[in-house]
Amino acid sequence: MSQYSTLGRKFFAAAIAACAAAVFTVPANAASDSFITQGIKAADGAWPWQVRLFDGKDDPMGFCGGSVINERWVLTAAHCVEGGYIPVVGYGANNLANLKRVGVEKVIIHPDYTVEAEEYGDVALLKLAEPIPSELIVKLADDDVNASVADYPLTVSGWGATFDENLDPTVNDLFNLAFAKNPGETMRKAVKSGDMSVPEDLREASIEYIDHEFCKERYSSLGSGWKVSNTEICAGAPGTGKDSCYGDSGGPLVAKLPDGSFRQVGVVSWGYECGHPVFPGIYARVSKFVPWIKSAMESN
Repeated sequence: MSQYSTLGRKFFAAAIAACAAAVFTVPANAASDSFITQGIKAADGAWPWQVRLFDGKDDPMGFCGGSVINERWVLTAAHCVEGGYIPVVGYGANNLANLKRVGVEKVIIHPDYTVEAEEYGDVALLKLAEPIPSELIVKLADDDVNASVADYPLTVSGWGATFDENLDPTVNDLFNLAFAKNPGETMRKAVKSGDMSVPEDLREASIEYIDHEFCKERYSSLGSGWKVSNTEICAGAPGTGKDSCYGDSGGPLVAKLPDGSFRQVGVVSWGYECGHPVFPGIYARVSKFVPWIKSAMESN
């Protein structure tokens, strides 16, 4: 467990005590108006596997993220392409206007993509209409990397929303606010034109693993509809506002290994608001889906 994860647990423990008394005040400095939350502009050429999903060739903004895992395949979130939706993929640059675009030949959604599933599968594969350069590929985390994920620095990237208009730092009754919201609205998915602005340049945020059992306990305090599955990872930076946000869905959460290489450990999925000081972001746990990913690519 990293030092920050330990500090994060202390922060959440304090929050639990406050919530138990039904009075929780968000620290004044915890709210953020600058997202991939409280992130920074990524350096040119950083995170080369990052892609953007667009509504079509004329869509200037896009609505979800993804990652290149094979010359012909992109990994994204199932909720980005549910209902048989077929996007266009932009790749090869950090600026939206400079992305090259390629069509999608096939969309494959994980069979466990349903809120009723015990092991939630918010992942999907996009088969590209033509191959793209192999040097853009990110390697996926295996069981060994997953077992040590708490020890590695994590980075989430994307072109998602630059603020969460729903986050109110003056809210004192967190439980009433949470129960009033539909858990289905917490997905960090489509940011359609007119909803809110997104940055032109790719942004990144350094976050860390949050103890899984602790995270499950935190979310379960919101009610039965707020379940964190064992096929998910919790990650964040409590009290800093660092997080993924709306429009980042499907994008990669990567771990930097001791040898300097990167592995994708998560797929941006959902979370209670963005940059919340108590509830971290939730990511599909990539290692759990590697067998399905390999099988789907080989058979299609």
